[in-house]
Amino acid sequence: MTNPFDDDSAKFYVLVNRDGEHCLWPIFGAVPGGWTVAYGAADRKSCLHYVEVHWQDMRPTSLIEERSGLRVATDSPVLSAAISSPTVPGRVADTAVPSEAEA
Repeated sequence: MTNPFDDDSAKFYVLVNRDGEHCLWPIFGAVPGGWTVAYGAADRKSCLHYVEVHWQDMRPTSLIEERSGLRVATDSPVLSAAISSPTVPGRVADTAVPSEAEA
């Protein structure tokens, strides 16, 4: 049996989750909960290129925020929607979030 994730002739989506993590997902599969389509449907090569361009920092957004004390803002509308403040739908914090020690 062939792995569908390795099929160069298949069509894929690039999915992104709340932590800004990206993955390729075959279009025949239902998008898993917690993931949003960021790109596609497109061929595997185009999807891999999208991931290389848009996912520069492999650390999860939550880790970046924890280590820096900042809320990460992004110019990606899909990622912005994924990491939006749960109290203000559609808004991404663009200022520093105080650490517990500062609060």
